Amino acid sequence: MTFRSTLPLDTQYLSSFSVPEGETTLQSDERFTGKVKWYVKPIAFGGDAGVGENLVWVSHEEHAQLVKWWNDKYRSLKAHPGCR
Repeated sequence: MTFRSTLPLDTQYLSSFSVPEGETTLQSDERFTGKVKWYVKPIAFGGDAGVGENLVWVSHEEHAQLVKWWNDKYRSLKAHPGCR
């Protein structure tokens, strides 16, 4: 099983997580094979975590590009507080 991270990738927010007992069986859904769940506006920037217009499924290549862009944005804002 592969877990992917979303913004922000900042070590102060890391914490361990355990899958609850009895919830380890996953079923494949071909509609999402090769896709990554992505929030158009990341939650760290005020995006909605619910299923709706803020949620899309992207390819692994698109995911890598989006992660890089948003991480750069996050680091830039963190380096210059008050500039939004």
